Amino acid sequence: MKAVQTGQRIVIALMVISISLSVLSTVTSYNLYNQMDLSSKASQALYQGIARLIITLFVYHFLYRGHKWALWVVVILLSLAVFGGVAIIFLVPMNAGFLVVYLIPLLFFIAMLYFLLFNSSVKAFLNQSNDKAQATDAK
Repeated sequence: MKAVQTGQRIVIALMVISISLSVLSTVTSYNLYNQMDLSSKASQALYQGIARLIITLFVYHFLYRGHKWALWVVVILLSLAVFGGVAIIFLVPMNAGFLVVYLIPLLFFIAMLYFLLFNSSVKAFLNQSNDKAQATDAK
C-alpha cells in the first residue's frame, strides 16, 4: 500500500510540474516574441499554449484515474516532445531565452517518461487506479 501512495504522490508531482512548465513556457514564449516585435507569433504562442494546457488537463484527468490509453497518449506525446525538442535545440539557431524554454521542459519530459514507464511505485498506483476505473465502468 505504501508503494501505491508513493506512486500517487509522484504522479501528482509530475502532473503539477508539467502543467507549471507548460504555463511558464507559454508565458515566456509570449513575452519573448513581444520583445522582438513579433505580435502575431506571440498571439500564436499564447493560443497554442492554452490549447495544449486544455488537452493536457483532459488527458491527465484520465491518467490519474488509471486509464491505460491515457498513459500511452502521455508516453507518445512526451516521446514526440523529447525528439522534437532535441531536433529544435540542435537544428534551429536561438538565443539563450529560447534555449531555456526548450531545454528545461525537455529534461523534465525525459524524467517524466522514466517515472511513468519504469518506476514501480507509479506502476502500482496506476494499476490500482486502473482497477478502480474498470470496476466503475463495469457498473
